[in-house]
Amino acid sequence: MDKWLPTLSDFVNNMEKQGLIVVVAGPPPLYQFPDIRACRDQSFNSCSIPRQDIAPVIDDIYGALHIIAKSHKNLKILNVFEQLCPSQQNRCYPGIDRHMTMRDRDHLNVYGSELLEQTFMELVSLKFTNNQKN
Repeated sequence: MDKWLPTLSDFVNNMEKQGLIVVVAGPPPLYQFPDIRACRDQSFNSCSIPRQDIAPVIDDIYGALHIIAKSHKNLKILNVFEQLCPSQQNRCYPGIDRHMTMRDRDHLNVYGSELLEQTFMELVSLKFTNNQKN
């Protein structure tokens, strides 16, 4: 992270000069299963992890991103972790409403990405209404 953050800051600065917004998607929950097929039951309990076990590392990353964002008005941060594993939950699950959200242990699938669409569109100030995208 020590090498990545200064590079991100330089990149965001260059994009700001061109009048562009940069959206950084922070990390999703980082699961321990070797393969998504290991999650067999529809409740996803077999692959869930305690939120408290992974939140500190992820919070450090978001903290560092927010420090950079304070210096760059064109940097927007998409908090993937909070959307997929809200702070009011004790455990993180690789699925929502009986649908998998992950392609593997740390990458979203199409459904998981779609769950972030509205927030992403709002971050970049694009109008969003259900099935209509402008």
